[in-house]
Amino acid sequence: MMHRFSVGSVAMLSYGKLIWYSLLAFSGPDLAHGDLADTLAYLTIYVFLRVMYHRHCTVDAAARATTHHGGAQEAAAIRPFQ
Repeated sequence: MMHRFSVGSVAMLSYGKLIWYSLLAFSGPDLAHGDLADTLAYLTIYVFLRVMYHRHCTVDAAARATTHHGGAQEAAAIRPFQ
């Protein structure tokens, strides 16, 4: 179910690079600093995706079904697939 976060994470990567490269332009560009900017941008989306994974993908499906709108009917529909 992580596909719903893929576009957002790519946008975060682009904005992260924009921010870090903008800061880099004021501090004197260097290849090592450019690598650091890329690494920090990728680290940001990695942390974002890990947090989203733990929030949305580690909960048991039957427990999640009872807490959402479907209730007992959705839980009964999920049980055969477990």
